[in-house]
Amino acid sequence: MSKPIRSLIPYGLASSIARMIVLWCAFTALTLPALAVVGASSILPAQLRCEYRVNPLGIDTVRPRFSWICAARNASDRGLIQTAYRVLVASSPQNLAASKGDLWESGKILSDRSDNVAYAGAALKAGQRCYWKVEIWDGSNRPSAWSAPSDFSIGLPGPRDWHARWIGMDGGDERDCPWFRKEFSIISVPESALIYVGSIGYHELYVNGHKVGDQVLTPSVSDLQKRALYLTYDVRPLLKPGMNVVAIWGAPGWGPFRDFNPVVDFHVAKSPLVIAQLQLGAARGPFQKIVTDATWRCAPSTTRHLGEWHNSDYGGDQVDASREVPNWNRVGLDDSGWAHAHIYPVTLALSPDAVEPNRKCDTILPTKVEKIAPGKFRFVMAKLFTGWVEVRIKGTPGRKITISISSLSDRQVEFNERDAFVLGPSGVGTFCNRFSYHECGFVTVEGLEDAPAISDVTGYRIANDRKRTGDFDCSNRLLKKIYDITVNTYVNLSTGGMTVDCPHRERLGYGGDGHTSLELALGTFESDAFFHKWARDWCDIQEPDGRIYHTAPTMGGGGGPAWSGFVIFMPWEVYQTYGDTRILERTYPTAHKWLAYLDAHVGSDGILAPLPGGDWYFLGDWAAPGRSEASNTPEALLFNNCYYLYVTRLAAHIANVLGKPDDARALTARADTLRQAINKRFLNPDTKAYLDTRETHCVMPLLAGAVPADAIPQVMTNLENEILVTRKGHLDTGLHGTVFLTKYLTEHDRNDLVYTYATQTTAPSYGDLIAKGYATWPEYWEGADSRMHGCLNGIGGWFQRGVAGIRPDPAAPGFKRMLIQPAIVGDVTWAKARFKSPQGTVISAWNRKGGRLTMDVVVPANTRATVVVPVGDARSILESGKSAMRARGVTFRKTRGNATLFDVASGAYHFSAPFRHGQLR
Repeated sequence: MSKPIRSLIPYGLASSIARMIVLWCAFTALTLPALAVVGASSILPAQLRCEYRVNPLGIDTVRPRFSWICAARNASDRGLIQTAYRVLVASSPQNLAASKGDLWESGKILSDRSDNVAYAGAALKAGQRCYWKVEIWDGSNRPSAWSAPSDFSIGLPGPRDWHARWIGMDGGDERDCPWFRKEFSIISVPESALIYVGSIGYHELYVNGHKVGDQVLTPSVSDLQKRALYLTYDVRPLLKPGMNVVAIWGAPGWGPFRDFNPVVDFHVAKSPLVIAQLQLGAARGPFQKIVTDATWRCAPSTTRHLGEWHNSDYGGDQVDASREVPNWNRVGLDDSGWAHAHIYPVTLALSPDAVEPNRKCDTILPTKVEKIAPGKFRFVMAKLFTGWVEVRIKGTPGRKITISISSLSDRQVEFNERDAFVLGPSGVGTFCNRFSYHECGFVTVEGLEDAPAISDVTGYRIANDRKRTGDFDCSNRLLKKIYDITVNTYVNLSTGGMTVDCPHRERLGYGGDGHTSLELALGTFESDAFFHKWARDWCDIQEPDGRIYHTAPTMGGGGGPAWSGFVIFMPWEVYQTYGDTRILERTYPTAHKWLAYLDAHVGSDGILAPLPGGDWYFLGDWAAPGRSEASNTPEALLFNNCYYLYVTRLAAHIANVLGKPDDARALTARADTLRQAINKRFLNPDTKAYLDTRETHCVMPLLAGAVPADAIPQVMTNLENEILVTRKGHLDTGLHGTVFLTKYLTEHDRNDLVYTYATQTTAPSYGDLIAKGYATWPEYWEGADSRMHGCLNGIGGWFQRGVAGIRPDPAAPGFKRMLIQPAIVGDVTWAKARFKSPQGTVISAWNRKGGRLTMDVVVPANTRATVVVPVGDARSILESGKSAMRARGVTFRKTRGNATLFDVASGAYHFSAPFRHGQLR
């Protein structure tokens, strides 16, 4: 038996680590309702997911995949594995409860696989609802109890499944937010009632006066030249026998967006369009269908969009409460004066919005309110955030109140972030954004007759509501602050199924900023569905000649190969974390075509030349301290050719994973030729410098594998000298340089260098920005008016992957195996991190004090880990008080320099060893 956790960790970290592991055990137990009384299996199936989500409605495949985790019945057990599984899929909850898999009975499958198990049963139909559960067998061939039941439904995958028509207001204005409604009668409430609602622009759905769901700003953003998105809603609980009404509130949203779109006039109507199909019947059908058509009624609502919807003017909401119709979404309204909806010929593909929806994720209150002028008051919010503002107002009926939003104390409004509210007959009302959002730090309310109370304003952070899957803490408060600010910056940039550069000015899904935040996102939030959706967007924007622009799904802004190449870099990193090849399968054709586009612009010297399009299409390391690498510079040429080499090598790996050996060989050959050209053009044979020894110019050839083997030590020495001596411990990198430098140093065990530049407090550094008052990262190292930008997020992945050492093992993607290799750096005396991997929760915590190092590790059931203890004398290492060489579940692998590697089965472990400060770099 293991010793109690408190006796294993005799230092000050004991209580916090103990709480972490106890919480992990409690969390696991909470996922296993009513299972404690059955079976002798040591593992139980929990946290069931279908196509990455819990109980998803309207999935886009009739061959879904199922996943679960193997939860340990006893948290102290080690070496737990799954040896077999059995999946049942039924057409009704009753059949499932009776263990009648009338749709699919997999039988007992001998496999340790617990993720993305493909459905192989009877053909499923559009709109069908299904119910499933799983049982598993442990290493002693003992079956578990059945899991708790789960369910999913099929969406409307093809055009023939849609009987609804796109409708809008005839002759409407693109700023209108119209109401649509349709009454219908049913004899009784059906077994199933799913409605599929798509829109060009945003929509809200109401049934019998009740808003359906708590999601907002739906659907997510898509490339509206090619694809519109729809959501599936279960409205059965809101229906009643007799008359019912379905109502939809539409809004322009991204519909009017035209920045940089090659086809400017792709709209078929000026007003928002919606499409809806309500299917009533049994879970398997047949269905009675209520569809949008010309019989629906429509009218202007209380709300219009205020301003434009493009770069530097995303506007806000204008609400006229005097136009309120209290029962517009209820049965019995006399809508005879409303116009009939107009049918519009839309040819866009319709796809499910298969990502966590936007929701109110946080409440932000003002810290003070101050009078600026008569009737004009400014509220200072507790922190900068992306989202909505709610303002309670009273005054003379018909009076107009304006609400101005800014992130800066010296500006009332930025980029036309304005709202307006006209008081209704009661003279009392509440404004809240509905179909727009802002980057908000200061709220100025103008036109008031009386002084407001501080409680009259409330802020709501709006973002894709992704569950938190990871966290980090350590003894160094500066590092913890940097981590927290990077997370805060990221969550405020992720709304609408993409990560944007900033929420107020451009609001575009830049691939460059996507690179900086990717490792942080994968380690901190549920990200599989999010990145599958965003990957599809990058495929959608590809031009016929293979070109990919720099932002997706909405095109605009400058960049270069290291922006467009997100279509390769991101899927590969997602695959490493989740182990799902589907994202590689879906993006590979796009990536391959894009690489061919680049290859067409390679000169006779083998070097990729600046791409056509102008000065904004071949940028280098953007936003470095005091400079950026413009398209026509040698620095940009080096950077882009190294990046081109890097993603070509990644594409070759992807081709091998997908079973395309001919492609892999061709890509590898292309990479070898490019490598030679880079070295011929840029490498100084004497100094081993590429142009010069700037940090980005050292790390990009290293990362890309361009550096000849015999030159790697000298290039690494150049890089180390550049960081420690030339830059005096500071960064000299921009948007891409920071993320790739941090990534390379982490993966090559030079976390000491990352620690050095992470802990600087003079410019340029994170510490300097914190001292200047930034609570989200600005656009530039020098600071900027744009106080919430993704450019500096590149350090975010280091805290979990470097300091705590939790990383996927490339040999077994998806955390089937993992690497626990903590970095004992600088003055950090303890660190801890948690990551909920696809296989279960991983914990890494370490502490050094009094000449000893302790490491506490939790490895999920049905997985293994390589644990690297940073002590070279393997005989001195203990596990739970005994020699680690003989510990249960631990196998010695080898000693490597000042570290010992162990192969570890699942379970909780406590390693300890003598440790001398400074024995590592």
